[in-house]
Amino acid sequence: MRLNLTLKVVSSLFCSMLLTSVITVAVGIHFMTRPLEESIGDSLERVHRNMDAVNTATSQRYRCIGLALAEDGALRRAVAEGDRQTVQTLIDNFARQTQIDVISVGNAEGQVLARKDSQQAGGNESTLPAVKNALGGGETVGLCSISGIPHLLGAVLPLRGEGGKVIGTLALGVSLDKPDYIDLLKRINDLEVTFFEGDTRVMTSIIANGQRAVGTRLESQEILDAVLKQGKSATQENMILGEPYRSIYWPAINAGGETIGMWFAGVPVATLDDLRNTGISVTCLVSGGVLLVLLALSVLLGIRLARPVKKITAYTLAVADGNTQVQLDVQGKDDMGQLADALRSMVSSLQQSTAEAEAKTREAEARGEEARKALAEAEEARKQAESARREGMLAAAARIESVVESVSEAVSSLNTE
Repeated sequence: MRLNLTLKVVSSLFCSMLLTSVITVAVGIHFMTRPLEESIGDSLERVHRNMDAVNTATSQRYRCIGLALAEDGALRRAVAEGDRQTVQTLIDNFARQTQIDVISVGNAEGQVLARKDSQQAGGNESTLPAVKNALGGGETVGLCSISGIPHLLGAVLPLRGEGGKVIGTLALGVSLDKPDYIDLLKRINDLEVTFFEGDTRVMTSIIANGQRAVGTRLESQEILDAVLKQGKSATQENMILGEPYRSIYWPAINAGGETIGMWFAGVPVATLDDLRNTGISVTCLVSGGVLLVLLALSVLLGIRLARPVKKITAYTLAVADGNTQVQLDVQGKDDMGQLADALRSMVSSLQQSTAEAEAKTREAEARGEEARKALAEAEEARKQAESARREGMLAAAARIESVVESVSEAVSSLNTE
C-alpha cells in the first residue's frame, strides 16, 4: 500500500517522538528510583532532627509557662500553707486556660499536693531525680518522670516562697504514655511515630487490629544494639508487626543524659511504593499528553508540508501531459516556494521554446510548399521543352525529306537527259 506524503511525514515524526518519549520515561523511571531511596533516607534523618527540635521546644515552652505560674502569689501561699483544695482549684483553672496536659504541685517534703484533673495526692516524690533536683533549687527540662507519669516531656521547677526558700515543686508537660503528643508528632512529620522504653513500645501511632500496638517489643537486635548500647541512630527497612517499614530509630535521652529508650519514625514500604507508582503514572500521563500534543503538531506540520508538494506534483504531471497553461499556486521564500518558482520559470522557457519551434516549423512548411511549386513548374517546363524538341526534330526531318525528294527528282531529271 502506498502512503501519501502527509502520512509519511506524520508517521516519521510520530515514531520519532514515540521512541523519544519511551526512552525518556524509561530513563526517568530508572534514575528516579535511586534518588527516591536516597531522598527517603535524608528525609528520615531530617525527621529525626525535627522531632528532637520539637521535643526541645516543647520542653522549653513548658519551662517558660512554669516559671510564670511559679510567680503566682496565690499558688505560693496555698502551697506554703498546705492548702490542697486551693492548689487544686488554681491549677485546674490554669490548665483550662492553657490547655496543658500535666500540672502537678508538691510541697517541700516532696508530697504531691494536687494534680490537674486528678485526686492523686499525698504520694511522695522526693526520691525521683527531677523532683529531688527541684527541691534542691534546680530545674529539670526535658524527658523526666514524676509519680504516676513515668514519661513526662516538660519541666520540673522549684516553687519559692519568701526569701527565695524552696517551698515546693511544680511540674508541667505532656505525658508520652498518652497518644496526644505522639499523634501530634505524626501530623507534623506525616510519618508513624513510636516512643519506646528500652525495647518496649510505650506509645505509638501505629494501629494494628483497631488498637495501638503498645506493650509490644522491637525484635531487631541489630537496631537495639546500635541505638540502646551504642547511642547511634539506625536507618533501615524492617518488619513492624508483620508489615515492612522504612524506619529510623534514635536514642530517647532523659534530662539527666541517660538513654532510657528509643524514638521511632517510619513509613510503610507500601506507601513508598504507592508514591513511586504515582510518580511513574504521572510521568507516563505527562509524557502521553505531550506526545498527543506533538502528534497534533506533527499532523499540522505534515499537512502544511504536503500541501505545496501535492500542488507541485499535480502541476508537474499536467505539464508532462502537455498542458502548459495550468497555474501553480505555491508562493513563499522557503524551499517549496523556490521550487515552485523554478518550475514556473522552466515551464515559461518551455512555452517560449515550443512557440519558437512551431514558428520555425511553419516557416519550413511554407518554404517546402514554395519548393514543391517551383519543382512542379520546372517539371512542366521540362515537359514543354521536350515536346518542343520533338516537334522541331519532326519539322527538320520533314524539311530534310523534302530536300531529299527535291534532290532525287533533280537527279532523276539529269539521268533522263
